[in-house]
Amino acid sequence: MAATGHWWGTPGKVYTSTDGGHTFTLSQGSVNAGLAPNYFGSTSLAVNPNVEGDLWLTDGNAVYHSTDSGASWAKLSNFASIFTGNPWPQVQGASAIALGKAKAGAPYSAAVYVVGVINGVWGVHRSDDGGATWTRFNDDANQFGGIGVMAADQAIYGRIYISGTGRGMLYSN
Repeated sequence: MAATGHWWGTPGKVYTSTDGGHTFTLSQGSVNAGLAPNYFGSTSLAVNPNVEGDLWLTDGNAVYHSTDSGASWAKLSNFASIFTGNPWPQVQGASAIALGKAKAGAPYSAAVYVVGVINGVWGVHRSDDGGATWTRFNDDANQFGGIGVMAADQAIYGRIYISGTGRGMLYSN
């Protein structure tokens, strides 16, 4: 999988490979999803290691989910603007996504983590049910100095790794 896009450029596109990355073809589903240019410089893509073809993507505006290797995308929800007094009103909330180890007994095969604004609150949010409900993962005292990149642990439920803007690498349980 590869995702492209930039906030001042053309809408993002997703390319898929079926030969271990030797060649890539454009996913027509990404074109139809209308992926938006992303203020943060790139689209964030996560692949569920537990289910073949299960992909999650943020484009700076929304969260998308595909269960067919990117042939089609369902827009999960709209997220509110990340910045108050935002000079770029088109910049929306979901800027990073990662998949980690699922909670024991959870209905979905991975924990989904999103950096963005849900119900007017910025933070890292987690869903254990495939995006149906979200719980804020951090609190007001732990904003991490902003988040550039995020990864989730595949062995430890609830552990994420983030690059705090100007604060180095951090992890949280």
